[in-house]
Amino acid sequence: MKTVRKLAALLIALVVCLGFSVAAFGATITVENSDPGTDLDQRREEYTAYKIFDAVKAEGTTITTEGVVQTASGPITYKINSADNAWFSVLFNADGTAKQGNVWFTAAEIPGEEDTFQVIPAEGYTTEEQAIAAADWLLAHKGDISGITLQIGENTVDDGYYLITSSLGTNLGLATTDIPMTIVEKNTYPTIDKKQNDVSATGTYADTKLNVAVGDTIWYSVDVVIPASAKGDIVVTDTMTAGLTYDSTAGLAWSVSGDGTIAADEGETKKDYKVETTPENAAWKVTIHATDNTRGKTVTIKYAATVNASAVGTDLTRKNEAVLEYSHFSMKDEVLYTIYATGAIKFDGATVKKNGDALVLDDTGNIQPKDTETAIKYLASAEFELYAGDTQVKVSKHNDGYYYPDAAGTEKITSDANGQIIIRGLDSEKTYTLKETKAPNGYNLMSGNTTELSLTEDTKAKVAITAGEAEDTKYLAAANVLKIENKQGSLLPATGGIGTTIFIIAGGVIVAAAVVLLIAKKRAGSRK
Repeated sequence: MKTVRKLAALLIALVVCLGFSVAAFGATITVENSDPGTDLDQRREEYTAYKIFDAVKAEGTTITTEGVVQTASGPITYKINSADNAWFSVLFNADGTAKQGNVWFTAAEIPGEEDTFQVIPAEGYTTEEQAIAAADWLLAHKGDISGITLQIGENTVDDGYYLITSSLGTNLGLATTDIPMTIVEKNTYPTIDKKQNDVSATGTYADTKLNVAVGDTIWYSVDVVIPASAKGDIVVTDTMTAGLTYDSTAGLAWSVSGDGTIAADEGETKKDYKVETTPENAAWKVTIHATDNTRGKTVTIKYAATVNASAVGTDLTRKNEAVLEYSHFSMKDEVLYTIYATGAIKFDGATVKKNGDALVLDDTGNIQPKDTETAIKYLASAEFELYAGDTQVKVSKHNDGYYYPDAAGTEKITSDANGQIIIRGLDSEKTYTLKETKAPNGYNLMSGNTTELSLTEDTKAKVAITAGEAEDTKYLAAANVLKIENKQGSLLPATGGIGTTIFIIAGGVIVAAAVVLLIAKKRAGSRK
């Protein structure tokens, strides 16, 4: 009985790596979650309980706990069946003697109970360190023995002596369920923090949404915080939406907190990390190994991507997402960007007038008869160039009719049959202007030739000027649609300009020549 009580005193819910504690009584194992918070898209660590021995309490037995050590005030017998418990062949020979390496337990066959042995702990098996060593040995020798997967919350199990492990391969201890255990997850998981900027690789990184244009570069930084207790690999995968093109030429830049250094794997030789260059459905995928160079450190990965034409219309998610996976735990972090659109409308200034943000027919009667139903005349084929500040922005035309920035673009921005122009993929933090380079036939260029554009966030698959009800279309507010007026007739010369001066000069030359010719003829006649 003394040895049985010794064994009961050693049934420990160990706080080996992940912070386990023992709670009230009953045949249950409860799993509780703590940090990180429930707002993260994640899977928690998976725990398995392997039943090694049956625990049989005599009537009247009570169990108390002092710290993490269980003690019994009544008899508890631990049994194992050699026929239906796979642990028997791991621990014992057929006669119950300990197998090589098992220095903690022997077994004695119980008379009258077929194939059933009583477990006898070895002398000296009385310390927490020995229990930890026993747990390590048992896990290393368990082979294909099946366990019970513990769910979040309370798990009801048979009374027994259990080995508890995590999916990281951590031995969490040996315990009897006569005292119910509560597994409290501690924040021992790696985490990621993704930030971005649109200035430079050395710019200030933040979580805030960026306002960018098609063709702009976004620089990203992912901090991977690795706990000192980490075991196994941490996998980080970066997925870019269709509107972003990963700069694979620049690749990934690595750094580690403090004075540490890390090195990439060399072939089959494992170092601190490896990079998969062509992961499926992702820009990149890296595996960080838990090594002396990474544990307890923050590993930072920096890289860049370019906003491409798919960010306009087809890619409405406009984000970059990184996902971290560590055993059965996962966490994601994402950063967002947005683009803007603008619109303009070209019209005949002789037929309409501006009324606030609207264009209306001129009803004064001075320009058109009152009894004539004349529609507003919108002008097609006016040509423009787009500028951001003093720099011309080259554009291409999408087959849906809108224009977008394109460093290789060769298109002129031209008003359509309805006099309309739509430009998408712009950055709201820049000032854009349109410069008219060619007026429609018979019309003059707009006054001043350039005018500033007003931008609207581009949040729909399509952008239109005329208001409507379609759910996939963003309708530009009248105030954000630029009204560009053209008029017919000759222009007066601008100060310093040539205007019609050339014709006046030409006419003067002709008159002067005629006068000279007339004088010459008169002189010739008088000589006769």
